[in-house]
Amino acid sequence: MNARLFHLPIPRSLGLLLLCCLGLNPAGWAQQVETLTAKPLSQAIKTPLRPVPEYRSVQLPVVTRGGDLVPILAETEGLFARQNAQVTLVREDDFRKQVEASLSGRTPYVRGTLGMITAAAEAFQAQGGDLVVIYQLTWSAGGDALVVRADYDLKEIKTLAAPLYGPAMDYLPHLWQDKALKSTKIRWVAEPTLPGYATPGKVVDPASVFQADPTLDAALCLLPDALMLTSNGTIGTGAEGSVKGATLLQSTQADAKVIADVYAVRKDYLEQHPQEVARLVQALMEAETRLEALAKTPTDPAYRRLLTTTAQHLFGTAHATAETEELWNGYQFVGREENQTFFTGQDSLISPFQQHVVALQPGLQGLGVVAKPVTLQAAPWEYTRDGVRYAVPVVATPAADTVARQDSAVAPATATVQAPTPNTAAAPPGELEIYFAPNERTSDKTYTDDFRQVLAMTRAFRNPVVKIEGHADPQGILKAKAEGASEQQLNTLKQRAKNLSYVRAEQIRAQLLDYAQTQNLPLDQERVVAIGEGVQHPKYESPKNEAQWQANRRVVFRVEEAAVQ
Repeated sequence: MNARLFHLPIPRSLGLLLLCCLGLNPAGWAQQVETLTAKPLSQAIKTPLRPVPEYRSVQLPVVTRGGDLVPILAETEGLFARQNAQVTLVREDDFRKQVEASLSGRTPYVRGTLGMITAAAEAFQAQGGDLVVIYQLTWSAGGDALVVRADYDLKEIKTLAAPLYGPAMDYLPHLWQDKALKSTKIRWVAEPTLPGYATPGKVVDPASVFQADPTLDAALCLLPDALMLTSNGTIGTGAEGSVKGATLLQSTQADAKVIADVYAVRKDYLEQHPQEVARLVQALMEAETRLEALAKTPTDPAYRRLLTTTAQHLFGTAHATAETEELWNGYQFVGREENQTFFTGQDSLISPFQQHVVALQPGLQGLGVVAKPVTLQAAPWEYTRDGVRYAVPVVATPAADTVARQDSAVAPATATVQAPTPNTAAAPPGELEIYFAPNERTSDKTYTDDFRQVLAMTRAFRNPVVKIEGHADPQGILKAKAEGASEQQLNTLKQRAKNLSYVRAEQIRAQLLDYAQTQNLPLDQERVVAIGEGVQHPKYESPKNEAQWQANRRVVFRVEEAAVQ
């Protein structure tokens, strides 16, 4: 299978060297810096959601980042073909164009960092669709770097060039933790590195902007560009594309596990083609295993072959092997086991993936690239020794000409928190109960295990709502009715029962929120609702014994998808 890619005509460093040899000074070009305004992708992109046709080979985007050695290796060594994953590699560093291509149905896949995919998910949701993250390729481990002039530190940076809708979305908020960059003016540009298309008279990437504008204090760019600007990581001499006095101030080598590079797929496509997507993920896993082995044997001809092939794909010439090695060395490849840990958390209640998405939200909003907190889902993979398996039933979606599809129908998860009681029937699977004594308004018991189980259920939903229902036993009302109580007296007893059940539900709600806070787990209190049901829905309408009376005095948790407003 031959991959079709969009190529750079020549890598930046080789091109600049050639110009210098010809007596031309790149800094002397009349170039215009093309800057962009940050806005949420959901507002910047208006492409409607269209179905993905049944292609013979599906486009899989690759970008100029270290993690993309993985799909290129999978293509080169036939791993995609062996898994019957029919894909065609297409290089596209302009993330906005990637998202537009996926929305329009030209490809179901999107390639970016977790922050970039989060912003793209908001754009999909605005069009009635969604994205699901299916695989993590790498953590940036030096592959993204901040270059400054002279001896600037973070607090002295007043102007900064960075790629809009690029890795800066993940990294800049991390640098902002100490508010050092809060007053910095960001000049957003379209591309993370020199693009694979002509831009006559314009510069559209951070390194080129840094070269062209001497008033710019800093640039956030990819490692090969950062090394070029700083004369191979020292102090820029002003020769061969470097900027005089430029130094590498900080990189993700010191900020490990800040930028996660991932693949995502359209949710409707995953539901329609789960096995196809699983085969793609399996091929990527095999490629990472192979890549790990190659990294240990640089004398292996396959090692050199991968360098030249990747150089041709990403830099447009097989001679750019030095740049390719810089990309390779700037990222930590994760593989199968770390994917499983990242997306499932295994024994953790909240997965590292979910924690990472939650942590990104304030920064993304602060940069103006999302309009509000965005929910992002991971694929429901079941990890096996041989790969992954789609772990939930496939939900049928409308025909291909029905663009506005509904999300998967997921039945509400119900758990009744319970203390075991003799002589009661076994609770249905997934149900637990908390019981109260007659007229007991509060409970001093703790329900740590039950709260963990309820919170774990929220992971099955994109916008979970936790409803905590308090229920009361109708025994007293039934007895009063039998003794001839008036309708007014019965209504008063029903209202008291309703008030009592609400107090019980509110107490359990407070305990649940306290538990989530002590465990540093994300739980929006606005999505946790206490409801007093009173005697409206008893488990036993006419209880016959103590066990049935006690079963009616309960608190029930219902976790379900929030209604779309």
